[in-house]
Amino acid sequence: MEKSIVSKNYVNLKRVRRRKRLWRQLPFHLMLLPGVILVFIYMYLPMIGLKIAFENFIPAKGLFGPQKFVGMRNFQMLLRNPQTMPALRNTIIISAWKMALHLLVPVIVSILLNEIQSNAFRRLSQTLIYLPHFLSWIILAGILIDLLSPNGGLVNRLLGLFGAEPIFFLGSNKWFRFTLVFTDVWKEFGFGTIVYLAAITNIDPTQYEAATIDGCSKYQIYSRIILPLMKPSIVTTVIIQFYWKWDDYMGPLLYLSRPQSYTVSIAIKLFADSASTTDYGAMFAMSTLSLIPVFLIFLFFNRYLVQGIGTSGLKG
Repeated sequence: MEKSIVSKNYVNLKRVRRRKRLWRQLPFHLMLLPGVILVFIYMYLPMIGLKIAFENFIPAKGLFGPQKFVGMRNFQMLLRNPQTMPALRNTIIISAWKMALHLLVPVIVSILLNEIQSNAFRRLSQTLIYLPHFLSWIILAGILIDLLSPNGGLVNRLLGLFGAEPIFFLGSNKWFRFTLVFTDVWKEFGFGTIVYLAAITNIDPTQYEAATIDGCSKYQIYSRIILPLMKPSIVTTVIIQFYWKWDDYMGPLLYLSRPQSYTVSIAIKLFADSASTTDYGAMFAMSTLSLIPVFLIFLFFNRYLVQGIGTSGLKG
């Protein structure tokens, strides 16, 4: 009898403590509520439209009207479309190269910046590296198109001095992927550099001193201390970069004009025709396919994402 009374009192005490904790945290939940509502309205609610991928959608009947369910027929038609596989292949190749270079280049540059002794020169270098991140893709696209133009572009003029033939960087099957990847890395690697540099500067300097006393070289300090401690930042940044680069729309839209060069985000417009009937089923089937890798990455790596944001320079 006494044990049951004690256990009941313990349960009641836990409930009281939980209520007090929730009451103390209530203002923070209320502050978070507007952001949660906006995310739900603009990011989750529109996903209802993905049901069009499984219907013979007729706009006149409305989104929730009596549409005919066709199952996987839209996906079958999509996979038989000759433009689908090139778009998927381009997206996979370009995204893989962007992710790899957005990992290597910022890590290497952040390590080099960390070794600079002059604070003034380091700050100047950080500013110059980060500056392209703030420039609009519209401005950069106009500059790069003029520079890379096969008809009088500066790059092709320089190549002509060495007797090389003009290269259509944005239209050639051989060069358009390289051009997209290079321009994107040049513009955005400053963001990753700042994140990794913040992670390096947050490492306790006494660990460097202890490693130096133990006889570790610079390479050993970076490989055994700095890089392992940067792992949460690296993993988090790679996941975020994948989200950005897989569904990148602005760069391909501005640069690419040939359907053979389209990525998935741009290939969707192939199914829209203002002069005739738009194939909504195929459009939303392509959209659904493009969401699968993002969903899988989030499902399997969400724990690392949360850990990285909580323990790295991204949290600020």
